[in-house]
Amino acid sequence: CTRFKIMNNQDFQNGQFTIQESAGKIPAGMYHGTFMGISKPKEYEHGMSIQWHFKLDSGQKLLGFTSCDNPPTTQNKLGRWLSAISGKPLAGDTVVSPADYAGNRYVLSVIASGHDKTKLDTFPPMST
Repeated sequence: CTRFKIMNNQDFQNGQFTIQESAGKIPAGMYHGTFMGISKPKEYEHGMSIQWHFKLDSGQKLLGFTSCDNPPTTQNKLGRWLSAISGKPLAGDTVVSPADYAGNRYVLSVIASGHDKTKLDTFPPMST
């Protein structure tokens, strides 16, 4: 492990490291939160995407991204997330208006995604 600089002796004691959270990152886990809405499609690094905005009970903001280069289908993330936010079946000809679900509460699953990253995976509605 010579490729990184140890900032102080607290980081490396007795041959052990202490894992620290990255600033601003939501750790993998299950959270309760409120759907705040989606953004208008915007060009990002990997194409046109929609941001899905959630506010966790802790007060932190959680963003999820879905590509919108293609229309929602039963086999893409945009279709799956529209089904999840509405609680409607993932089936052809299902119409969903995300704004109708702003303020609704969900169980948010955040998973590890690549090196030191996490992403929003699923979000079933919370039981009432």
